[in-house]
Amino acid sequence: MKKTLLLFLFAALPFSAQAAFDDVAADSPYADAINYLQENELVEGFADNTYRPDQTISRAEFTKILLLSNFAAKDILECNTSEFSDVAEDAWYLSYVCYAKENEIIKGYDDNTFGPDKTIIFAEAAKIIVNTLIEVQPGGIGEDWWRPFVATLAKAKATPPTIEAATQQITRGEMAEIIYRLKAEKEETGEKIFDGQNQDDEEENTENMTKYTSEKNAVSFAYKNDNASLKIFEDGSHVILATSELKTKDFDACVETTYCSEIDETQYEHLDSLYVLTKTKDDTDFETSILNKIAAAGKDVSQCKVVIADEAPEGWTKATVEPTEFETFVIDDEGVAYDNDDVELSKNEMQQLREKEAVEKCSNYAGGFGGSFFLFSEEKSPKYYLFAPSYGDTERLIDYESVEF
Repeated sequence: MKKTLLLFLFAALPFSAQAAFDDVAADSPYADAINYLQENELVEGFADNTYRPDQTISRAEFTKILLLSNFAAKDILECNTSEFSDVAEDAWYLSYVCYAKENEIIKGYDDNTFGPDKTIIFAEAAKIIVNTLIEVQPGGIGEDWWRPFVATLAKAKATPPTIEAATQQITRGEMAEIIYRLKAEKEETGEKIFDGQNQDDEEENTENMTKYTSEKNAVSFAYKNDNASLKIFEDGSHVILATSELKTKDFDACVETTYCSEIDETQYEHLDSLYVLTKTKDDTDFETSILNKIAAAGKDVSQCKVVIADEAPEGWTKATVEPTEFETFVIDDEGVAYDNDDVELSKNEMQQLREKEAVEKCSNYAGGFGGSFFLFSEEKSPKYYLFAPSYGDTERLIDYESVEF
């Protein structure tokens, strides 16, 4: 699908020519982004001249705004058929959903619904944004369908700092910020919109990689270092890359999940980290050692299993741990998930239950959602292996291929 990037839209919406929204102060972190959307007639706001940046947004509204940011309204409105059972032919959003489906920007749920009135979460938003503003691309496999889209936004540096998880509902302010980062800043400088490739990769970006050696943990690795406030701390077997530029909304809540720390009266938020773990015994395989480590944290490992991932950093085997059986949902023969009240679940709802149960039953570290994993390799070390906890969906800074013991 060929995309024509539009600096201005052809739809004439007089409301957007009004003065700035009453509830968007000049010092608001989203002021520039919201003003950009208003000036380019991408949003109308509400009748009381407010934008409501902290309000969440539905999947239908989000799809409309994203399409109008990149395609001509006249082309969108020519699409007027519905393939989804919950999108009526007289719905105001019919053309937007139709156009997005025709151009493979959206897919909908397995039950042939789109969920137009559902509040959109970041994982879903990332897919629509990437497929609209960057390039239509395939998602990940199975429950990890959203990871490539989130990773693409991270590489483009378009993820707002307030986004902390793929399942987080995004606000109208965050939506504006993502569009602004991808479009307006490029238009002002004359650069092309991010094309899905890390633009720094075109050159060997060695000046931004720093080598770190930990004598305490007998490990060394390279890490991406383009943040002036980035510091490294060690806590037992835990090597932490952190910054004092806090992005989390609630430091105390962050501390409870151990991805924030206060060191020498300064509050730090963890960006990436690794644990250096030791095999239980010399004659124990790594998978058994992983389960033994979790058992030592008081978990019943008879209900847990090690799952080997298809992809891993070069030289490593990558593994995650999850329950052998899930109690919070069931999946029928047709692949449809239901909760314990026999209510059908979307893929995202099932994923949330899956991750929560996996952490409760089989994780001995906080931050065990989504992107956490173990790495082991006889070639790297017959004795040591790694655990890399997840801190939401932040970009990994550590080059795990460079790890040496």
